[in-house]
Amino acid sequence: HFNANWTGTTSDKVAYDNLPFTPPSSAAWVRLSIQHLSGSQIGFGAGNARFRRLGQVVITIHTQENLGPSQAMQLGDTAVALFEGVKLASGLRFTEVSLSETGIEGGWYRAEMTASFEFDEVR
Repeated sequence: HFNANWTGTTSDKVAYDNLPFTPPSSAAWVRLSIQHLSGSQIGFGAGNARFRRLGQVVITIHTQENLGPSQAMQLGDTAVALFEGVKLASGLRFTEVSLSETGIEGGWYRAEMTASFEFDEVR
């Protein structure tokens, strides 16, 4: 979903967990992380037991420091629009979406968008 719809930066300015990436020296870039959380059984039955799986997508936005928050927040708004209220054909549903400034770290001004998701498995 992200790869097909992200327009905030070019694809070479997107870092993915556990893949090689060299941050650009001055251009904005983002890191996409998918974190799987706990789940629970929500239905019972032979061959149709339903399990709800939970997780979150975290997009950390990096922009040059000392230029103010506007570019980071614009990219954050782009990320929010990509996930807020979206249900994918696979049945994965994005629920709570948030955007916050996290400040300066390592020479970059940072903001973070978090989108909680859930999906059901039947076994």
